[in-house]
Amino acid sequence: MDMTPEGPATGRYSTDSGEPGGRAQRHMARLIIALSAGVVVVVLLLVYLLVNAADPEPIAGPPPGTGDQSSGATTDPTRGAAPSAPRSQATPIVIDPVAGPPLCASFRGSGDVPQGRTLWLTVVSDEHRYYFFPTVPELHRWTAENVTLGIPEEKPGEPFTVLAVLADATGDKNIEKLEGKGARSLPEGVEEKHKIYVRRGAGEQECQE
Repeated sequence: MDMTPEGPATGRYSTDSGEPGGRAQRHMARLIIALSAGVVVVVLLLVYLLVNAADPEPIAGPPPGTGDQSSGATTDPTRGAAPSAPRSQATPIVIDPVAGPPLCASFRGSGDVPQGRTLWLTVVSDEHRYYFFPTVPELHRWTAENVTLGIPEEKPGEPFTVLAVLADATGDKNIEKLEGKGARSLPEGVEEKHKIYVRRGAGEQECQE
């Protein structure tokens, strides 16, 4: 008598599902999961590297001006900077305004006379002649005394042009050659620095030599 049971045999220790290729499919699924996890790790690592490369952390160091604290040395923030050029302290030459000066007038003004130059006060008459009067320099100031404005016969209100001029050595010699006589123009070596216009006021006392 044939005792073989009909149908597929099922052993107690069998783990096969009985379907062809089942075990291969399970291995493939595990492999895909492992590869996917590896790809995610690689992508996260690349993102981290890119972020750190774009924004690196600054290297810690001593605050500005403190220098090396271990050695006690300090850093001068101005070291290596180009020295600033000194500003010129020269005051420009200007005649103080005056109203109605008399026949014998005094003028004052401000300004520094450069080295090697002489400051003169010049009166231009209505005949367009230039008369020169010496000045006395002070600290950022100067004065010109006994400045004659025209002649006693002229009535008050006569207009005059008053100049402050600088003369070099050549200009000084040319002014001295005039001996008090008026020049038709500014001599060589004389440079105009400031100009005002005045009208003579009352007072006909002549200047004393």
